[in-house]
Amino acid sequence: MLGYLKKIITGHWFFILFSACCVLPFCILSAFNHPSADDFNITYGIIEKGFWVAQVDWYLGWTGRFGSTALLSFMHPLLYKSFFLYRLYPILFLLITWVALYHLSRNLFLSQTKGFCLATSGISLITMICILPSMVEGFFWVPGLFIYMLGNIFTIFFASYLLAYERTLKKSYYWLAILFGIMAIGSNEESLLIIMFIVGIWGLGKLIGNKKSFFKSSITIVFLSITAAFSLFAPGNKARGEVIETTSEIKELMIHDFVFALQRSLSHGTSDLINWIFFGPLVLLTLLTLMLHQKLGLRIKPILHPIIIWIGILGIFFLLYFPYYYGTGSPYPQFFPKRTSNVISFYLCFALLIGILYTLHWAKKIKNINVSIPSSPRLIGFVSVGLILIILTTGNVKNALKDLRSRDFIAYDQELNARYEQIANTSSDTIIVDSLHFFPRTLYFDDLSSEPENWKNVPYAAYFGKRVIRLKNAQDELK
Repeated sequence: MLGYLKKIITGHWFFILFSACCVLPFCILSAFNHPSADDFNITYGIIEKGFWVAQVDWYLGWTGRFGSTALLSFMHPLLYKSFFLYRLYPILFLLITWVALYHLSRNLFLSQTKGFCLATSGISLITMICILPSMVEGFFWVPGLFIYMLGNIFTIFFASYLLAYERTLKKSYYWLAILFGIMAIGSNEESLLIIMFIVGIWGLGKLIGNKKSFFKSSITIVFLSITAAFSLFAPGNKARGEVIETTSEIKELMIHDFVFALQRSLSHGTSDLINWIFFGPLVLLTLLTLMLHQKLGLRIKPILHPIIIWIGILGIFFLLYFPYYYGTGSPYPQFFPKRTSNVISFYLCFALLIGILYTLHWAKKIKNINVSIPSSPRLIGFVSVGLILIILTTGNVKNALKDLRSRDFIAYDQELNARYEQIANTSSDTIIVDSLHFFPRTLYFDDLSSEPENWKNVPYAAYFGKRVIRLKNAQDELK
């Protein structure tokens, strides 16, 4: 019995079960999730204008994110008045993220078993969850999920199918990679830069190592570059900048200033990189789980020197801050959206791991320097204990467990359900609702304003068929 238990603890199943247990609290909390802010704004705009008119209006007047706006326009749960679907989405997309990471592992570690890939993809998922600046804006708030986190998922599938195509030369894998690349580019500007970096490195490797196949890769680069230009130079991006400039109370705005945006990107990126070192042990432990076997069978040809890879990895990291500062001109990093930081953290987590693995692979294949870690039970035990301590004491898993213990998520759900009931049972066109008193960190994103004309209140009222819905203010309390 003890021998069997030891085998489980020191084998792949431990990491698989541990990953599933870390995901479980989020699945429980998802049953109490609620829409807010842009959910009603987006939904009302689609209902009012229709699918195609909404796409054109967004592209011309607000954003070039053609992929995420299209998906939101027919997949947002509120279009079907389904709060159940809204609560199902976080669970569904957590599983899809795990599937995407598993798919990438299968194409990256060819000599490994399905159990190994399932374990490494599970630990990679938990690593990503732990370092996300905002789990709410990553998985629980649908606009953040579709615009940013789904872009990450598309990026994973793009890289995975590109590797599969390189191995098999199947046209179906190539076209799937192109499809996922297009959708990632159309999701957000950060995913766009990541895709162009991956395809650029791929093309450079072809140019140096296999000039005969460079022609096809160059066509791919050109095609995806045109797609990226279609997104970046959308009239809506300029229009949004003008709206920000005219409505913002910040006088120091420097919208579309290249030098300013580059300076802010470097300073903000350096600060985050230093802070991110705190999570370094988690990444290193994750790397150890990947390196427990001497023969990884990496599907990466070490053509480029690691210095080129690392310059690219860090260069793109700093550039990921650029779209925000260039588009908004805001000089204040504290206003930097956490949903954007989610994409950057996601990129850095996996880019560093790939960079380290590539460097070790290059050292082995080119310099005959073999760095391997023995697969000993003691080492696996050390990794297991380290992962448990770090994951349960830092980051979003700890926050989710804290939300479950406090039971604030139940009170939060009850308050919002009472609000919906009040709206449904009130015949008046003007409704004043109570403010929320419970704010679970994993679920709460935003709420209404006491100002009836606030941008959040107007579509909220329209969605429920009312003229005005607002929060109770101080004057209401005195009456």
